[in-house]
Amino acid sequence: MSKIGQYIIIMTLCIIMLPLFIVKGCSSSKKEGVIVYPKEIKESIDLQSRGDLSNRNEDRFYISVYIASQDKVEKMDLEEYIEGVVAAEMPAGFEMEALKAQAVAARTYAVRKILYEKKHENAHICTDYKCCQAWISRQDAQERWPAELRYIYWDKIETAVKQTKGIIMTYDKIVINAVFHASSSGRTENCQDVWKGVDEPYLRSVESNGEELCPNYTTEIVISNKEFISKINSLYPDLKLKASDLQKKVRILEFTQGGRVSKISIDNIVLSGTEFRKLFDLKSSDFKLEFKSDGNIKITCFGNGHGVGMSQWGANYMAKLGNTYEEILRHYYKDIKFDLVNNFLR
Repeated sequence: MSKIGQYIIIMTLCIIMLPLFIVKGCSSSKKEGVIVYPKEIKESIDLQSRGDLSNRNEDRFYISVYIASQDKVEKMDLEEYIEGVVAAEMPAGFEMEALKAQAVAARTYAVRKILYEKKHENAHICTDYKCCQAWISRQDAQERWPAELRYIYWDKIETAVKQTKGIIMTYDKIVINAVFHASSSGRTENCQDVWKGVDEPYLRSVESNGEELCPNYTTEIVISNKEFISKINSLYPDLKLKASDLQKKVRILEFTQGGRVSKISIDNIVLSGTEFRKLFDLKSSDFKLEFKSDGNIKITCFGNGHGVGMSQWGANYMAKLGNTYEEILRHYYKDIKFDLVNNFLR
């Protein structure tokens, strides 16, 4: 066969086959928006004969959000709001199942705010992560990402939210407090060990592997004895601390089940690990103290956040091992069930 003949055959095949690949690619992308329902939700829908799963959750729900950086309240579609939360709270480069787990946790957290917790006067929730959960607009999120990844990352987040649309977590028919944090130090915390008066049966200490992969898993700060005493005296001015006997008068007394500091004594007063963390602006309450001979104190922290509920880096590690978002969430929130927003918001 001549080279011209071969060329004609190759070009003909390209003309015929290329459109087929394009169509196939388009079909695949459409499937990305299909909702991935947990088993019990599928069974519930089937029992109630509510039609095809692809038609579920057509209702739109709205949430009033106080945007702290702009000092204004904005009404948002709930699912679009969740996209902004996932973009702000979890690295977009994480595994898809981890992003889905984050979407369900964030949606659950938001719906609980709408139903039970009236914390803000004119809004259901705010964008300050120290108060509620973080949120970022699509434009601002994409400006933070490398130019070549902006559309790829947003598409991942959008897909994670769409494939879990309307799905929330409950315990004993109540929407749970789906708190989460960046990383623990190998084990999460019982909620009552972190927050006094809070005792939720689903927020229990569990093993959390892969935490050391977090970039700021270990952090250190060095402060002078003088600065340490100054901070303590700001709360307890009657203490008579001296730099010379700090090492004798500062002692860690107890640890939590999760391995964090539960109680620390400073002379004749006792602080919780959480109180000490806030006082010195530490990444977590899993810390150790080292009194240096040069008159400084080195505080080494492990993990990042309060340690209760889902660990984001632990979730990503589980996703890398092949766990689904349902398995991730059932691991970090004990004995929960999955339900739909439709059954709580009307």
